[in-house]
Amino acid sequence: MKFFKTLFLAITFLLILSPQSFALTISPSLFEIQTEPGVPQTFTLNVYNDGQRKYNIKSYIWDLSFNRKNKKTYKPPSGKAESIAKYINLSDKNFILEPKENKVVSFTITIPKGVIGGKQAIAFFDATPIVPKDNAPVRLLMTASLGVTILQETKGTVEIKSRIKSVKFINPNTTNPLIMELNVVNQGNTHIFGSAVVAITKGENTFIGSFRVPGTIIFPKKSALLKGSFEGDIQPGAYNALITYHFRDKDIVITKNFTVN
Repeated sequence: MKFFKTLFLAITFLLILSPQSFALTISPSLFEIQTEPGVPQTFTLNVYNDGQRKYNIKSYIWDLSFNRKNKKTYKPPSGKAESIAKYINLSDKNFILEPKENKVVSFTITIPKGVIGGKQAIAFFDATPIVPKDNAPVRLLMTASLGVTILQETKGTVEIKSRIKSVKFINPNTTNPLIMELNVVNQGNTHIFGSAVVAITKGENTFIGSFRVPGTIIFPKKSALLKGSFEGDIQPGAYNALITYHFRDKDIVITKNFTVN
């Protein structure tokens, strides 16, 4: 009997969380905004229910910060210097979203004078399906949370600065290609989007190939490890890498010698 109860719970989970039943989308998923100090500004986002269920939506703003291990953490609004959660007001904190319905939610942000650089917060939308009481004698309902990252800058106070801390090449083997790890740090007071392009040469004029390193958001005073791989054929020997690290509208170009064993 215990086995069948467990099986029933597992099946219920699958039914409720399947793509056919849960299809809530929020756009945009990332806000990058610039604000004037002391001036309220309002922005909008769209919450769309593409599924077949009706949802009860609860929305709220939380801090987006980092712990000692540089991992993202989400907590209720506090006095942390890097957070703007306490300066944001949502227009709709609770609402019902019918199937195929789109809801425009606005939020107003008022940054006090004296707040400089870039800050961040996250808007959460908790969606709980509304199921008729006569559908089943026992129901297991799961609340899903979707987050929208809000990145804000105060005009005229932004400092954009970054540097490369280290470069490491990892030799290819039978299962993995040549991998490069680029360790960078954001020294400025606002977020940046860091990426890189690497060109590989052998000797003075022999071009071997190039590859792109996917970008990521790097928050102020935080480090990031950018990783990319060269999928082409590369033989043992000595090589040169021309690395272009790009963030915002700036580039840092360095060369790195490495050896493939």
